[in-house]
Amino acid sequence: YIAHGQHYQNQIDTTPGRMYRLRGSEARLETALNLAAKTTDQLIALLGHANKWHRHTAVRLLGERRDPAAAPKLRQLIARERGLAALNALWALHQAGGLDETTARIALRHADAVVHAWAARLLGDEWGAQRNLGAGRHALFPAGVLPLALFDALVAQARAETDPETLVQFAATARRLAASQALPLVAAVLAHAEAGGDAYLPLMC
Repeated sequence: YIAHGQHYQNQIDTTPGRMYRLRGSEARLETALNLAAKTTDQLIALLGHANKWHRHTAVRLLGERRDPAAAPKLRQLIARERGLAALNALWALHQAGGLDETTARIALRHADAVVHAWAARLLGDEWGAQRNLGAGRHALFPAGVLPLALFDALVAQARAETDPETLVQFAATARRLAASQALPLVAAVLAHAEAGGDAYLPLMC
């Protein structure tokens, strides 16, 4: 730990230097760092990598490439995988402009709550209206109206959701929707018995 304020005031000993990284003596050092040289399939395989930098760099590169061949493989990962692989596949598909209604509905029903939460967040990004930022790329006029089947899936998941953090995201997404859809979504969130006792959820609605 370095107290930078004290460091700049010459109140700590500067002779020992700093420790930037700790690594076990038997730990394998990552050497494949030029991810830009990897193929699309190799990047997709990194979406579940144990190292966060590898995962996030793979997501960014897939988003930048917008390889049409990647989209169906990313959709399969979202439907079949658990944990970080599914979540990063969702992010990569969104960044590549390939998040469609069918995949969004699948993500809303995913086994992992974090995927539900990000699916709801991205629906707001894609179809909702953002204050001072205009409308999402799929938004129709008036902005903030989801396609009916997608909205029904969102409300159904809000009613069935058991994760409190995900319910907060549903409420946040409601703020991006037109009143005709925002109010039924908020009602579905507040219908949970535990909502009234939550420290944050009522404030979001």
